[in-house]
Amino acid sequence: MTVKLGLIGAGGIARAHLKNIDALTDRVKLVAVADVAAERAKTEAEPRGATAYASADELLAQSDAEAVLVCIPPFAHEDLEERIAKAGKHVMVEKPVGLDLARAQANAKALENAKVVAAGAYHFRHVDGVEKARAALAGKKISLVKGQWIGGCPGAPWWRVKAQSGGQHFEQTTHMFDLARYLVGEVATVAAVKYAGGILTGVMENYDVEEATCAQLVFANGAIGTIESANVVKKGGGVSLTVFAQGLTVQVGGGAVSLLTPDGDERVEGGADPKRAELVAFLDAIEKNDPSAVRSTFSDAVKSLALTAAIDRALASGARETVG
Repeated sequence: MTVKLGLIGAGGIARAHLKNIDALTDRVKLVAVADVAAERAKTEAEPRGATAYASADELLAQSDAEAVLVCIPPFAHEDLEERIAKAGKHVMVEKPVGLDLARAQANAKALENAKVVAAGAYHFRHVDGVEKARAALAGKKISLVKGQWIGGCPGAPWWRVKAQSGGQHFEQTTHMFDLARYLVGEVATVAAVKYAGGILTGVMENYDVEEATCAQLVFANGAIGTIESANVVKKGGGVSLTVFAQGLTVQVGGGAVSLLTPDGDERVEGGADPKRAELVAFLDAIEKNDPSAVRSTFSDAVKSLALTAAIDRALASGARETVG
């Protein structure tokens, strides 16, 4: 089965997906590309024999795409996924699935009612070894979670504007919050502090996101954790998540997953590109007509949005906030 796919948004993250679409021509055919920048849509569409469109609505109404891949900035979602549901198309949406939690929840409901395959693109769930780690953690008492996404400021102008990206915890570190949910379970409450001391604030044009944050999580199962973000680092930093459980430590980061136990250690590294693996899972779910056959449904991705939204409220209020 070859799925006819439309792409909505042809910016930087879309190009990472296009690499995998190009490598899976036996499974997927790009037939349409929509972008508010017409030339960008044409640049990606024409060499692949696809049609370029000036808007998502044009693509949904005029193309023969059976499924769409949404790669737009967080602020641009609004009711797009609800419109995709009304068009009856399967969809995979890059994280985060929006900024407005209530709107995202309404979009999720519309997609569920449409009974289409709807996935959130949280590719860390597809890193080789993560499923093994999840199975090893199942049933164990988990005490502590430590995570980080520490690096520099991305170049996209919208990223440094709070109203457009939500900040690093919404746009990047969401991967670590989502992975913590996947490995450990749901988070009940959060507290958070931020640093905005002027490394980039007031120096970089239009920069008004937090320069660093530290979120403290209390999971429903009693585990506790901290996940840190910083986007002002020129060297060092990194992306990782560590889970400390009864007789087991799981480390995810640096392209590997390690399971450390008193009886010996196991390290899983290399393997398939996790973005390719999530695309294959999406295509498999369409072929099986099984909306639950993806590791992150759109509805589940909305739960990760609810967690980062609670962290945002905690940053503003200085108080512990309930997730949901």
